[in-house]
Amino acid sequence: MLILLLFIIGIIAKNYFGKKIINFFEYLLVKIPLVRGVYSSIRQVVETFQVSGGTSFKKVVLLEYPMQKKYSIGFVTKETSEFLNNKISDESYNIFVPTTPNPTSGFILIVPKSEVIELDITVDEGIRFVISAGLISPEAAEKLQTGTSQ
Repeated sequence: MLILLLFIIGIIAKNYFGKKIINFFEYLLVKIPLVRGVYSSIRQVVETFQVSGGTSFKKVVLLEYPMQKKYSIGFVTKETSEFLNNKISDESYNIFVPTTPNPTSGFILIVPKSEVIELDITVDEGIRFVISAGLISPEAAEKLQTGTSQ
């Protein structure tokens, strides 16, 4: 039912009148004091992930987080600014470490490049891995796309 409802909302939103209706509901949401803060925060996160055609993440990395010998998947958002690099005396990455199963929440870490293991997978494969709570590994995702199985 939820998927059908989202599908119908998507169809409505594609046409002119649908956009007007959605804009009206957004206007109403912004007028409600408690909802305004939550809605604008969620909208900001969604827009962040849609920046420049979904290329807000540069690459997928593995890093020791939250402690040594425990690894997390992270997404490089950009190289750290010179200001911060000078403060920690090392070239670093800004890395977003998402939480599972909702990849829109997580942590921003500044990690020296020497402590990061770059993975040879696409950002889409990394996101699928996180959303599936590690059930769909990059190799399994590739098999699903090519239609092969073991």
